[in-house]
Amino acid sequence: MTQRDYFISYTSADEAIAKALGAALISANKTVHFAPWDLGERSIPDFMETGIDDCARMLCVCSPTYFSDAKIYSRAERLAMMHADPDGALKMVVPVIVAPCLDLMPRLLKVYPYVDVSGLSETE
Repeated sequence: MTQRDYFISYTSADEAIAKALGAALISANKTVHFAPWDLGERSIPDFMETGIDDCARMLCVCSPTYFSDAKIYSRAERLAMMHADPDGALKMVVPVIVAPCLDLMPRLLKVYPYVDVSGLSETE
């Protein structure tokens, strides 16, 4: 059962911009599942599973750090949601590019239309 509109998948290096994106979604009357606001005392895997199961879409905060091999949680989140919408027809995965990284973006993720905000400030 979908309870929220967006799960925000990000890395700690991009937390400030992820918060700004989350705030923009809330301002647009969307609901979000976002670790800094919702994690509480739960484990990270439990938080991830709940978000993936209960959200209609995942917003991926894409940057070079997000695609780093060391970032196993963001990769797991992204792959789980992509599995549910492999060709992007349901628009369940929304990549948002916050820093130049198209050359690092996996080919499977490139089938999803993306939004590029890499040239904007956090307040824009």
